[in-house]
Amino acid sequence: MKKIFFPFILFFVLTSNLFSQTLSDKYDEYLNKRYEKGDFMGAVMIAKNGKPEYIKALGFANITTKKENNPDLKYLIGSVTKQFTAALILKLQEEGKLSTSDYITKYFPDYKYSDKITIKNLLNHTSGIPNYTSIKKIVGNIAEYDNASEILDSVFILDLEFEPGEKMRYSNTGYLMLGEIIAMVSGKSFKEYLNEKIFIPAGMINSDFDAENIKGDDYATGYTKNDSNKIVKSFDIDLKFAGAAGSISSTLSDMLNWDQALYTDKILSQKSKDEMFTPGKDNYGYGFWIEDFKGKKRIMHNGRIFGFISSFMRYTDDSITVIVLSNNDRDIVDQIANELSAITFGENIELKDPVEVTVDPAVYQNYTGVYELSPSFAITITTEDNKIFAQATNQNKFEIFPEAENKFFFKVVEAKIEFVKDDTGKVNKMILFQNGKEMPGIKK
Repeated sequence: MKKIFFPFILFFVLTSNLFSQTLSDKYDEYLNKRYEKGDFMGAVMIAKNGKPEYIKALGFANITTKKENNPDLKYLIGSVTKQFTAALILKLQEEGKLSTSDYITKYFPDYKYSDKITIKNLLNHTSGIPNYTSIKKIVGNIAEYDNASEILDSVFILDLEFEPGEKMRYSNTGYLMLGEIIAMVSGKSFKEYLNEKIFIPAGMINSDFDAENIKGDDYATGYTKNDSNKIVKSFDIDLKFAGAAGSISSTLSDMLNWDQALYTDKILSQKSKDEMFTPGKDNYGYGFWIEDFKGKKRIMHNGRIFGFISSFMRYTDDSITVIVLSNNDRDIVDQIANELSAITFGENIELKDPVEVTVDPAVYQNYTGVYELSPSFAITITTEDNKIFAQATNQNKFEIFPEAENKFFFKVVEAKIEFVKDDTGKVNKMILFQNGKEMPGIKK
């Protein structure tokens, strides 16, 4: 993997005596290396029992003006927004104004499938409604839409991808619909209800929804990387495009306040939180994945929106919170959050670039095919001109490079693929290594 070295490192760092200096040094060493490799710019917080134990910001909030990132800046958090949307639905349920078991007919009476789909199906991505951010006709013409309702009209003419409840397939459309339901039932705009029921009581004074001025001095500027791996300013985005699926901006401190509010009944009752954190299909609850990480219970979600990427991880049995906010949407934030978590729990993380080796291209034919990693995600392996390529669902095709005869790595992202043979010597599955996870895929 090509290394990108910056002439110097800009950072703010705060550590607490409650964490050993050795652990703080490990965080510093790790994050500085990630910055030097061009893997991260943004802000990080690791908290224990609701108290920040480590805070660090690296790189530029604005490359043109040389304004540095700092821990108090606002970042768009993308799909981390979904947990707030889910909480507002549960709040309305507590108020007796709806039930998650309600069918959505009363809110979308003209939608031909509304009598098959419940609010719960929208919350846990089991509705079968196509994801509007995966529909090129919509995304390519997004400027033509004036509001969420118009986007939904374009989706509602399409058929369901599967019967509601049959499987889980991540859909931003469902959360756009939930935002519309919240406004209808509460009688207030989504933003007003969000401020009243969550931001104000949780003390999230620096958070906003559908902010009008994300170019202000209290915001980081969003960046991406071009095909030459150079950091460039990202697209300007109209946040109405993301709505209740991804339009919140926040800070490290505000996200910690939200984390702590979820340990109390300040926002939601225990009954509502139990419903929210009950894993459904693919371990998704309402706005959170509930999963195991190295033997630790984790409640988390990530988010990506033009110029920004975020990860919010709660280790509730250990009272540890890991928050990573980046203003470069090509950063490997999930992996960084995973590796910071691993360091917190005592693991040593060594960063080494893979070394490309020479392999007879004839063996590539053994690996071609489609590998299903989940019902909604597959990787297709193809060959061309003695090269081997991998293409994930709804993504571009990228060349992969051998580090062993059956092990390959990407150069565009920090990820690896290992091909596995069955007892007869035939390749029957792959394992994708990314973001600190091992994800097996069966060859179809």
